[in-house]
Amino acid sequence: MTSDNEENDEVTKVVKFAQDEAEKFDAQRDKERSRQELLSKIARLTDTLTDAQKQIQTEKDKRKKKEKSLLKLAKELKKRNIVREKEEDRLEELEEKKKYLEHHWILAQKELDQEKALHTKLQVETQKDHEDVIKEGKSKLERTSHENENRLADIKKAHTEQCEELSREALKAKLEADRLYNELIARGVDVPRHMLFSDKDNSTKKVNPVLSLFLFLLAISSIAYVKLGSVSRDVFTKSGFCAPVIPGTTLDDNAYGTFKAPWWAPASYKEKAFASFCIDSRSNSKSSKSSATANVPSSIEWSRDGKNNKLIVSVKGSVVLKRSIGKTQITSSKLLFWKRNNSLETLPFNWVSMN
Repeated sequence: MTSDNEENDEVTKVVKFAQDEAEKFDAQRDKERSRQELLSKIARLTDTLTDAQKQIQTEKDKRKKKEKSLLKLAKELKKRNIVREKEEDRLEELEEKKKYLEHHWILAQKELDQEKALHTKLQVETQKDHEDVIKEGKSKLERTSHENENRLADIKKAHTEQCEELSREALKAKLEADRLYNELIARGVDVPRHMLFSDKDNSTKKVNPVLSLFLFLLAISSIAYVKLGSVSRDVFTKSGFCAPVIPGTTLDDNAYGTFKAPWWAPASYKEKAFASFCIDSRSNSKSSKSSATANVPSSIEWSRDGKNNKLIVSVKGSVVLKRSIGKTQITSSKLLFWKRNNSLETLPFNWVSMN
């Protein structure tokens, strides 16, 4: 391609040189030309000049296009060069990271190998310790079993000896009884033979379990009052013992339920305990109600009632008091009521006389 351009340039130079020589020769003949020929020559030269200017303009346009193309190419090369430099920097960074990761991978592999070796060592030691513990446990179990067998043999031997001794004593007692019986018969005393062998009467009077529980709780409460001083004196009154809850108990938004008297008795013994300690014999004899209704324990029902709480007190199975309040406190001699505005109302109440 370069050789062809050079040849074209040479041809252009030769043609131009020939044209220049022809122009010089033609210019020498201008003095001999007529006015019309000179005008024709001027027109021809004008056309030639115009063509030359057009060619020059065309060449300028081509050069401008080439320059633009070269500038565009230069910019593109510059961009590509920048991208290539960034890629080279990125490649260098990746190479460094690769070396860093390879180094750490080698370290991690070494650490893993060490962990595996340590784990294997610990597993062997643990297995050995486990086997030693099992062996020691078996040995201890065998020793304990042997000792227990020896102890059981000794106990059996002692039991046998004791049984033999008791048999001998029983035989002696029987012989002595026969001797005494024969002696009494010989003296003329007619005693039934079975009286000589009567055992001691081990039967005991039945103790009321409710009474036992009452006395036990009374003793515990007395000790607590003496030692701690935290038990109310109302507990040691009969009305306090017959209340459905411990005297001094406050029922509020956190305590709902039904409570039966007496508070100290288990649920299965409440009716027996109530009948034994809390029934007023005089009022009960005057009452026209049946004894089954009279023995129904007093109770308190504390439940939610809208924004307030509802208190229902029942005596002998009948409701004797119903209030809608905020909270209440139960004592052995009175009931205290608080409304939501903290106003207080007191009502005398005896848990024994009501029965």
